[in-house]
Amino acid sequence: MTYIAHMNKAQKVFIRVQWSILKHAGCGMTSPLAMRSEVATLRFLKSKTKIPVPGILYHDVDADGAVGGEWMIMEYIDGDNLSTVWRSLDAKHREEVCVAIADVWAQIIGVTFHSIGSLYENESGEFYIGPMTRLASNRKTSISPPRLEKCGPFSNAKDWILATARRDLDFLEAPSDDANQKQRFVNGVVSSVQNFDFASQLDDLPIVLEHIDFAPRNILVSRTDPTKIVTVVDWEAARAVPMWAANPNFSFPPLSVTDEERKHLLTVIMNRIIANVPAWAKAIGQDLQPLRTLNDHAIYSGINPSLLLPAPYLSLSGTY
Repeated sequence: MTYIAHMNKAQKVFIRVQWSILKHAGCGMTSPLAMRSEVATLRFLKSKTKIPVPGILYHDVDADGAVGGEWMIMEYIDGDNLSTVWRSLDAKHREEVCVAIADVWAQIIGVTFHSIGSLYENESGEFYIGPMTRLASNRKTSISPPRLEKCGPFSNAKDWILATARRDLDFLEAPSDDANQKQRFVNGVVSSVQNFDFASQLDDLPIVLEHIDFAPRNILVSRTDPTKIVTVVDWEAARAVPMWAANPNFSFPPLSVTDEERKHLLTVIMNRIIANVPAWAKAIGQDLQPLRTLNDHAIYSGINPSLLLPAPYLSLSGTY
């Protein structure tokens, strides 16, 4: 739950409380480290980068149960949601804000790490990569959070993709009638991962930070200059992954651009990112398509692979 608190006439803050407000069993269940990782990620970005994010003013794990859930107080940053103002922008301003978006993404993937997982902060204020967290469950069949000892950190892409394929990173699910069939699909994907020639696919691409929902709805722009990004929000479940896996399906508000405009703007974004981070060209290139396909099958390993549609891996290339 998120609240806006008015401290006085001049100050507002955001208060987030990790309460499981259940619509039904399982829905709202969270990873026990989710908020701690989000807090660490925001503190890391605030102290180590120039990426515009809200500051963390206070965080408490609610060890005594006084609140009823882990909670934090965040800086309130005034601005317009980009998805709301997008339709009012002319072509020039749309292109300018796309350049700003590309610059922010380039900064995000410019943050590199040595392991795959999620960010945390120890008592000494040092940041490190630990178990990978994920968004809260929205499934009524979820019965418990993922087992942390199976969630990393991972030293290489193969171990991470294997854990994904085995469903180690998922919420535990109640038994179902088709469990045996799902397990056969899982076993098939696990076998594919184990037999995949990673040596021919992996190179010097770094492990980078990924905002898993980098889209206009999570970008606030200045009320007086809609081409200026004032903050990027919703860093829940942000993670460190190989650069080839950090490719957002950036989408504009529905029916707000023609196909031609969309391709042009995505090309503007892609070219700007590559200008700032040259390795991005290889990361989204066709040479790594087999690896992306394998990872996609691992993500959906409980589903018949023949039913999967191609994912928009090159969504920022302007060609998808």
